[in-house]
Amino acid sequence: LEHPITSEPITGKWYVEEISNDRFTLTVKKRQSGLNPVQSFTLRIIDENTLLVENSGREAKRIAN
Repeated sequence: LEHPITSEPITGKWYVEEISNDRFTLTVKKRQSGLNPVQSFTLRIIDENTLLVENSGREAKRIAN
C-alpha cells in the first residue's frame, strides 16, 4: 500500500484480520520511526483485481501477477 498522503510505499511487518467475507483490516508496524509506528487500513474486496481502501475512499488495483 501507499501512504494515503505522500503516495510512498509503506514498509514493515503486516498483519491481516478478517472482518467479513469481503472486508479485512490490514495493519502494519512500520520500520520507519515517526508519529504513527502502527497504522491500520480497512479494505473491501471489489473484485479479484480491486480493493477499496475504506479509510481514504481510494481504490487499490492489481498491476502485476
